[in-house]
Amino acid sequence: MRLKAGLIIFLHLIAFGCYKAPVLPEAELAKKMEQRLWEAGAFDFIPADYEIFCHALRIARIHEIQAKSRFFLWRKMDRVRDEYQQLIARGEDLLRLIEDKKRQQEGSLISKLQELEIIIIRLRAISSAINESHEIRQRIIKTELFLAEAQREIGKQRYKEADHALFSARQQALSARQIVLDLFERYMNEDYLSLWQKMAQDTIDQSKKLNSPVIIIDKLERKLFVYSKGKIKSAYNVGLGRFSLANKVHAGDEATPEGKYKIIKKILNSKYYKALLLDYPNDDDKKRFAEMKRKGLIPPLIGIGGLIEIHGGGQDGLTYGCIAMENEDIDEIFPIVEIGTPVTIVGTINRESVILKLVKEL
Repeated sequence: MRLKAGLIIFLHLIAFGCYKAPVLPEAELAKKMEQRLWEAGAFDFIPADYEIFCHALRIARIHEIQAKSRFFLWRKMDRVRDEYQQLIARGEDLLRLIEDKKRQQEGSLISKLQELEIIIIRLRAISSAINESHEIRQRIIKTELFLAEAQREIGKQRYKEADHALFSARQQALSARQIVLDLFERYMNEDYLSLWQKMAQDTIDQSKKLNSPVIIIDKLERKLFVYSKGKIKSAYNVGLGRFSLANKVHAGDEATPEGKYKIIKKILNSKYYKALLLDYPNDDDKKRFAEMKRKGLIPPLIGIGGLIEIHGGGQDGLTYGCIAMENEDIDEIFPIVEIGTPVTIVGTINRESVILKLVKEL
C-alpha cells in the first residue's frame, strides 16, 4: 500500500511538472505596450529608447521561456512577472515622453508656420503696392499652398511631412523676399534717400524763390504733388511704368525716369486725354546712357527713348514709363502749369513710408 501511495504521488508530481505554465497576463500587457509605443510613433520620436524597450522585452520573453521549461517546483515566475511589470511601467513613461516630444515638435512647427505667415502678410502688402509684383505673387501663392499642406499634416500629427512642407514654403517665401530686397535695394540706401530728398527740397525752394508752381513725383508712393510758393497745393494718385521702382535707362524698359525735368509742351488733345510732355532725356540721362553703352550694359541697337509725359487716361493702367492721372486730376493741374514748369521725379521722399517699413521687417 505504501508503495502504491508513493507511486501515485510520484505520478502526480510528474504530471504537475509537465503541465504547461499558463500565459502571464503581464506578458500580454507588455506585448500590447510594444504595439502602443509603435502606434504612438516611438520609432520616430524616441528611436533609441524604443530599441532598448524592445530589446528588454525580448530578454523578458527568453526568461519566461526558460522559467516555463523548468520543473514546476523550481519555476520562478514571480521574477518574470516583475520583469514584465517593470517593462509596462517603462512603456507608460515612454508614452508620456512621446506625447511631450509631440507637443514640443508641434509647437515648433506651428511657430515656424506662424513666422512664415507673417512674412507672407508683409510680402502680400508690398506686392499690392508695386507694379513689379508678378513673380512675387506667384511665390506667395506657392508658399500659401505649402503652408496649407503643413497645417493639414500637423493636424494629422504627421510631423515629418509637415516639416517638409514648411521647408518648401520657406524656400518660396525666401525667394519672394529676395526679389523684394533686390527691387528695393536703392530705397534702402541712405545715399539715394538723401539725394532724392535734396532734389525734392531744391525744387520746393525754387517754387518759393520764383513764386511759381512746381511738380514733385514720388514713385514709391505713386503720388504727384503740386507745390506753390514752397507749400503743397494739391496731391494726386498716379500710375507709373510697369517697372516703376527702377530708374529709366533706355527705350522699352518700361521704367519711369528719375531726375529734374521741365514741361516742354502742353497737349490738349492727347491719345490719353491731355498731356504734359517732359524734356526726357535731359543731359544727365544722356550722360548715364552713354556710360552704360560704353560698358556694354545696353545693347548696341537700343536707344535712350523719349516721349515721357504726365497724361490722363486713368491711374490704374500700367504705362511705358509715363505718369498717368485721372482725367479730372489733370484737368486741375493743366491750367496751373506752364511751359518750363519744373517737374522733379524721385524714388521717394517719404523715409517713413509704410512700404519701406514692411521691407525692413522682412
